[in-house]
Parts: sequence; structure tokens; C-alpha cells
Amino acid sequence: MIGQLEVGEPLPPEIIRWLGVRRFSPKAGEYHVSALVGCLGCAYDGHSAERSPTPAELWKMKRGTLLHGVTYAFQWRELDMSHEFEFEGSRLVIRAHLDAYSPERETAYEFKTTNFLEWQMKNSMVPRRMHILQLQSYGRLFEKTIPIAKLRLVYFDMASFQTFAVERKDTLDWLVARAKALHQGLATRTSPAHEDGCFASARRSAA
Repeated sequence: MIGQLEVGEPLPPEIIRWLGVRRFSPKAGEYHVSALVGCLGCAYDGHSAERSPTPAELWKMKRGTLLHGVTYAFQWRELDMSHEFEFEGSRLVIRAHLDAYSPERETAYEFKTTNFLEWQMKNSMVPRRMHILQLQSYGRLFEKTIPIAKLRLVYFDMASFQTFAVERKDTLDWLVARAKALHQGLATRTSPAHEDGCFASARRSAA
């Protein structure tokens, strides 16, 4: 006979610790493209560690990492690049982490995991603007070392996938400006405003 489990019983601490292992840990003066293209208020929260992620948020991040195993299909995968500059006496770094690259096609790939992809496509929810900007920024930063002719953004869930062609765009000045704003906010302990469309902004609107 199987006893009834308590609804909402917390996950074992071993799993919570495993979920909490991050690919990238926030460092002073280092800002990832993936943070800069999204809401700067949320990026500030992540760097200042004023709020710990919930188990559900940790699982969402870990699930994306696990499904990113698709990059093993490429010989050129998980490539790193950085752009350094001076700001108010400090050396700041913008870091980029490209999922995959095909030298034969001179194509850069960014993969995104999601849920209910077909429904999102029918409702014009993908591709997301921040993901387009992320891939365009990768193209701009990597083009100084590898030839990039095409940008491809690929969404997939457990049932399907969809590829989008993304136009190339010079986003470097925009990235630097956002990195400066985030760095200044962290230095003065003043959060940038949460931007429209971010989850924190949506929660406040619903409250």
C-alpha cells in the first residue's frame, strides 16, 4: 500500500543544491550580453543578490542548460568572447557566450528552450525581441574573430522546433551604454527601472 504524499512537499536539499549550480556567477564589472539585452532592473537584482531564485526558477534555468546538450552536434560550440572598455576609472567587461557556430555556413546559432512553442508561434510571441538583440550582439562581438554571414535563432520544446533568420545589426554602442548604466546602479545601490515586459514589471501590474 502506498501512503498519500503531502501536496507541495519541498524538494530534497540535494536537488536544491544541484539546481543552484550556475554556469555563470555574477562578478563585479563583468556583464553578460544575455543580461544586458533584457530588463536592467532584473539584471541588477541578479548581480546584487537581493533575492534568491525560487526552486521553480532554478529548475527553469537548469532545464534550459540540460536541453542545450543539442550544441554537442557542433564542433564549434559554447564559444566565449569579451569586449573591454574603461568607465569612470574602472575596467568593465561585456561577455558573450555563443551556443554554436558552423564555419562551413558561416552561421552563428542561438538555441532557446521554451514551453508550448506552437501556441507561442500562433500568438506571435516568438521570436522575442531580447533574444533577437542577444544574437545580434553575439554576431557583432564575434565578427572580429570569425566570419559571420548568417544569424539563426532556434526555439524548441519537447515536441517541436522553429528556426528564425535574424538580421545582423551593430549593437555595440547600445550594449556599452547599458553596461555603464547597470554598473553605475550597482555602484550606487540604485536599481535601474524595471522595463516594460519583464516579469517583475508584470507582477507589479497584476498586484
